[in-house]
Amino acid sequence: YEAAIAAWRESPRSDSEEDDDESDESEDDNIDVEDEAEPEEDEADRGKSKSQKAFDREFMKDPTKVTYAMVSAKLLEISASRGKKGVDRQEQVDQLSYLARVAQTPAQALEVMTAVVSAQFDLTPSMATHMPVEVWRACVANLHQIFAILSSYPNIKMADVIDESKMENKRLDGDGELVPLPEGEADPEVHVHGNLVSFLERLDDELFKSLQCIDPHTVQYMDRLRDELVYISLAQASMSYCVTVEDGRALARVLLRVLEHIYYKTDAVYAATTRIHLEMTKKVAEEAAAAKAQGAAAAEQIAAQEADCVETTGDVPILPEPEWFKLSMIESELPETVAGFTKKLSATIYKLGDERTKARCMLCEIYAKALAGNFHRARDLLLMSHMQESVQQMDVATQILFNRAMAQLGLSAFHAGLIREGHSCLSELFIGGRVKELLAQGVSMQRFHERDPEKEKLERRRQMPFHMHINLELLEAVHLICAMLLEVSNMAINAHDLRGKLFSKPLRRLLDINSRQPFTGPPENVRDHAVVATLALAKGDWQTALDMLLSLNAWKLLPEQQRVETLTMLKAKVQEEALRTYLLTYATYYSSLSLEQLCSMFELSEQTVHSLVSKAMLSGELHASWDQPTRSIVMHNIEPTRLQRMALALSEKVQQLAEANERAVDSTGGMRMEGVDGDDGGDRRSGGRGGRGGR
Repeated sequence: YEAAIAAWRESPRSDSEEDDDESDESEDDNIDVEDEAEPEEDEADRGKSKSQKAFDREFMKDPTKVTYAMVSAKLLEISASRGKKGVDRQEQVDQLSYLARVAQTPAQALEVMTAVVSAQFDLTPSMATHMPVEVWRACVANLHQIFAILSSYPNIKMADVIDESKMENKRLDGDGELVPLPEGEADPEVHVHGNLVSFLERLDDELFKSLQCIDPHTVQYMDRLRDELVYISLAQASMSYCVTVEDGRALARVLLRVLEHIYYKTDAVYAATTRIHLEMTKKVAEEAAAAKAQGAAAAEQIAAQEADCVETTGDVPILPEPEWFKLSMIESELPETVAGFTKKLSATIYKLGDERTKARCMLCEIYAKALAGNFHRARDLLLMSHMQESVQQMDVATQILFNRAMAQLGLSAFHAGLIREGHSCLSELFIGGRVKELLAQGVSMQRFHERDPEKEKLERRRQMPFHMHINLELLEAVHLICAMLLEVSNMAINAHDLRGKLFSKPLRRLLDINSRQPFTGPPENVRDHAVVATLALAKGDWQTALDMLLSLNAWKLLPEQQRVETLTMLKAKVQEEALRTYLLTYATYYSSLSLEQLCSMFELSEQTVHSLVSKAMLSGELHASWDQPTRSIVMHNIEPTRLQRMALALSEKVQQLAEANERAVDSTGGMRMEGVDGDDGGDRRSGGRGGRGGR
């Protein structure tokens, strides 16, 4: 080190000066590196995140040079970042959508499109909100593209459980690129992981939630209803694929989803639906043809611009859409009627579906047949299925569907004039006063009950959209009218029987409340009209009762022809029950009644009056006989007097008191009254049951 020592002696320097020189050099180097690494941003790049800028540097400069390995690596990177905190979900959707356009093979495009749909579902992570309408429609378009790829390339299969040896990435070379197939060799079978039916069900759930949240009295709700047809078209594409891959269980699930969009529609509404469906199909076909022509023009433009644009200006050329990237729509006509549609779908569901799917399909078919007025067929289906015995063990959604089917079955029975059957269908819905919750058409506020926020939130999630509602006013009117027609004559028969049979507890409760009112005003709602009509009918005043029932606004909800038929039937039923009630109530005040007088009082034909009176005589309700020469009814007047009825009531009360006393004594282990007749009088002193025992 003699030379270094001599040089230092000639020009000595301190260690601190050397450190300063080194730090200055390192800062200059860092400045140069930063200047090289951070060029000036363009206006288009401002506001973009770091991941988006990195994506643009990797893919957007020259998309024609994108390779299979680049797309696969980026897809894996984006999939790994899903769900992490701070990740921009919309940015992921945009990146994946671009990757789908630059995918190198149909199988890779299918894999990317599946990731796009999953990322679109991630945009609405909360269960309380619904997917935005634009995102929903974009998701439908992406699923259409997936089905188009699957239909164009039969060698590609998509399923939940796949054979990993048949995945496309098993044919990669060392650089991550696909090994080309030998010439003349057919495309091998490729498996892609995914569940299309779950995507379809999630879309249906999002459509259902959006209809729950949108105000039904706005134009937006009507526009949203049109998306039902878009969903049905997508479901038709899914059906075709399920038939191709022979997946019966998935096909049954898709058919059930379609059936749940149709079963509650009347034939008039369904006819309008099919007409709009055909118009939409025609429009989509025209748009597809225009897009095909535009794609051909774009391909010619690319051929002319590709060489110049990329090399000179650096602009991104317009990429042509691949063959598998087309929006398709199944062009098939729907059946003409709701009954034909449900029959066509239910036959396949019964054959291929699981137990829950079959049960829901059965309930939808029962509802559709009852809505069409075919009560007896709907009732036979319900009885053969034994659904009423096992519905309590099913999920809440199926129980709601069962309640809706029973409500529609009751309405159908009433329109057919079957009063007793209609009342039996509707009585269980109204007996607890929670018909809104049972039909999922609202949440009623109850007194003396604390509100549970969690339960209330669950109830609101189960609510049916407004266009699927069964009108509660009409339902309550039908239930109370059926109860009135059954209960009025029953009250006349059991007027002095304290333990008489009750047909309708809700109606009896309303009558009791009305009897305790010091002042009753004019009727305002359905219940008031039903009470006034019941009181008038109990006196035999059928005209007042009928006027009260016809003044209900609920009848305006029925179609014109059905309304006329229903009100005509109601008039006949009120007249017949008024006649029966009048005879049972006032029979003791007459020694005989003329047939012509009864016909003029109740405006019924002689044949109808003769039939009703004869039935009352045969059943033992009316103690009378016909006098054919005079065409009159001769009363036998064997009815007990008021004193005799009171004595009978007193004896029944005493008997009930004695039975209750004996049961109380037996339950406490006390003495029985066994020694009254002298049979075992001496046993008590000798330690018999209940005695003190001997000495």
